[in-house]
Amino acid sequence: MRTCCHMLRICAALLVTGIGAGLSIAGEKSDEPLAIKGICSTEKGSIDRGPDPLVIEGRSITGLLGRELASLRVYAFREGALCPIPFQIDERFYRKTRDPDKTDFVFTDGPQKNPEKGDGRLSEIDELSFMCADLGDRVDAERMKATGLTAVEIEVRDPLNRSKGWCYLVRFSGEAPALSTVDYVRYDWEKDAVYTTNFYVGYDPVVKRTTYKSFGTVRPDGTLSRNYCDRLKVRTSMKFLWSVVRIDRNEDDLHSEVVSYVDGPVRVLRRVVNYSPMAFGIRGFKTYVDNFYYKNVVSVPMAFDIPIDFGPLFSESLIRIGTDYSPEGIGGMIYNSNNPDGFLVDGIMSPQERAMNHDQDSWRVNTGMGNTLLTRNVQSPGLMRFIKVSVNFIDDISQPDPPETYPGNIGAYFQNYECSKVIKGKYDLWLQYYSAPEYEPGKEATYLNILDHPLEYSVDGVTGINDIAGRPPRL
Repeated sequence: MRTCCHMLRICAALLVTGIGAGLSIAGEKSDEPLAIKGICSTEKGSIDRGPDPLVIEGRSITGLLGRELASLRVYAFREGALCPIPFQIDERFYRKTRDPDKTDFVFTDGPQKNPEKGDGRLSEIDELSFMCADLGDRVDAERMKATGLTAVEIEVRDPLNRSKGWCYLVRFSGEAPALSTVDYVRYDWEKDAVYTTNFYVGYDPVVKRTTYKSFGTVRPDGTLSRNYCDRLKVRTSMKFLWSVVRIDRNEDDLHSEVVSYVDGPVRVLRRVVNYSPMAFGIRGFKTYVDNFYYKNVVSVPMAFDIPIDFGPLFSESLIRIGTDYSPEGIGGMIYNSNNPDGFLVDGIMSPQERAMNHDQDSWRVNTGMGNTLLTRNVQSPGLMRFIKVSVNFIDDISQPDPPETYPGNIGAYFQNYECSKVIKGKYDLWLQYYSAPEYEPGKEATYLNILDHPLEYSVDGVTGINDIAGRPPRL
């Protein structure tokens, strides 16, 4: 029974971790274009998928495999010049055999960093990332070749309208030119907080609670909005031995520690270990989760393996997860795919809110609270064999729901995971968070398309599908 209990606590910790390695290429920084003349464009870039990051595996960049990462730069052709754009290359390595499913990141910082695992050269499993918004026009191939540059063309296509954009991965034989000065995201180790040019999210490095405690907007001048978040609440109730034994836990019982990270200009990779404390200060089962933070997107791929069927030892469980807001959130709105008219956050439950559609949704939005946050979950089909998902909106400031900073629930949108059995197997779950500063009701597709209609790319004739979701770490 103790094993079953801790496995369920780990599942709860996995569900709430989401709200992340590689080589950080050093060098001088400048946004000056390359001083090369004689090149021109043959096709205007027209792609308009601003929020989308791009992630391309090294196996697609066959022409530069084995080259030194420090010799590589990425450029976009705009207004008649090759301009540097922010990019990063995160190294990966094979942990045991050359099995693609048994690879891991090279982390440059943190207590469990492992820079010795990287070799500083582009391999087939390394990952190149950049932003779609930075793409430019297509360059005349013959004129590019005539410059003497060793350049690989990367074409990106929108599958919805076939619009395109281009950038160029260039290798330099001598000293490489300056990198772009743009840095879309940074990580503060001391504060355990991530800041992008769009939003910020903060955790608690002292209490080491697995859930976030702050979220808000980063303004154009770099200043931060007020924190509209009370906390992410995680309330679990588990029953065993034909419901004779019941165990209740909350987010204060789920601990998390950052063990390694990479802080690049395009994304932050933050690896955490989650565990549930047992008696006498002993840690329970632990699991690792990688968090990927981009300018507008947070992706949290998670894996949890259940080694046995628990049978009659386990009766049922309910995991309730949702963000509760501070009084600063009053005046905001909550929408989801099943309740598109939305609910006003005012701390008072209305008849419409009590009569909401509680069925599982496909997305949800909170807006007007300093930022707009759109979230969605994607789970492996096997997980739904024994988990029922429903949703609930609680906007009642008069009913305490401790532990919490501000009494009551203010605009709290909960997802409820009900489980009546535990089936042996390996399961994956992806959480996606989108910071949407230009959000308007009815335009959710701008962000949902990142997963629903992923960008396509071609690199010297090798085609691929953009995948920013990431692979759940199985360590």
